Amino acid sequence: MTTVTDRVLAGCVLRPGPWPPAPKTCIWCAAPLSGRLRRWCAGGCDGVFTRNHQWQSARAAAVKRDGGVCVQCGRGPEWPEGDAVVALMRFLCPPPVAPRLSDFADERRLAIEGPLHSDPTWKEWRRHCVGLMAPWRSAAAVIDGERRQRQLEVNHKIPIMGKHAQFGCHHHLDRLESLCHRCHVRVTARQFGYKTAVFQEGML
Repeated sequence: MTTVTDRVLAGCVLRPGPWPPAPKTCIWCAAPLSGRLRRWCAGGCDGVFTRNHQWQSARAAAVKRDGGVCVQCGRGPEWPEGDAVVALMRFLCPPPVAPRLSDFADERRLAIEGPLHSDPTWKEWRRHCVGLMAPWRSAAAVIDGERRQRQLEVNHKIPIMGKHAQFGCHHHLDRLESLCHRCHVRVTARQFGYKTAVFQEGML
């Protein structure tokens, strides 16, 4: 019975051994099998095959091969400058402490009725808290946005049109490249000929 692995191996250009393999030889490198081995030799051929044909393994192997950085701009997820900015903000401007709801309403009434979301006092307290945290929320949004742009993604140099879950030769490592999100967006726009490609080339 022909398996998915056999069908992929039959047409794989990376396979060093012949196809179909001779009996009692490795289906990848054609080395003789010994002991209880039946299909793969003990030289790690199964790992080489998986890293070039299974998406999760191929993606991890591509990031490791590229040193964990974008091959175009050289940036990686590590961002010491951003961490330093966050530490400086916390040192110079510690987050404000939200006031207690009891500061805006009579404690005795709150103890009896409880803070109701429809109560004007609760709404006033909520607006005050949101106002105190607004500068911090804005700064956090900028920093988080930059971190998302620096996250590493793996791009197929030849678009595979959503076939990531499929086991096959389109995941060969020589067809993959590690890119940060910003560069990935630009490269994808160029690959598919989007009308925004020229704009993105100038802005990203």
